[in-house]
Amino acid sequence: SPPLSPNPSILSSAPACGILTGGHVILGLPGETPEEIVAQAAIISRLPLDTLKMHQLQLVRGTRMAYEYAKRPEDFHLFEVDEYIDLIIDYIQHLLGYCS
Repeated sequence: SPPLSPNPSILSSAPACGILTGGHVILGLPGETPEEIVAQAAIISRLPLDTLKMHQLQLVRGTRMAYEYAKRPEDFHLFEVDEYIDLIIDYIQHLLGYCS
């Protein structure tokens, strides 16, 4: 996975302007391991976000991602429901400052 390159300086000026900030992350991109996904939580925690929405990777027929999956399914890990719930719990527990 490519490293995240958030720009906290832009986000940190938003509250002074009365702008709430939110982030969206897609969990389970091709090649990501559960350990890498959870480690991402510490990076996200350093951003001055008011909200965070976590999305599960979705494969939509006819898209480039669906083509890549058909070509190299071994690059993808499609989570079962219980496995995804455990991943989300682990991710939330690693969000610094949000959980004790």
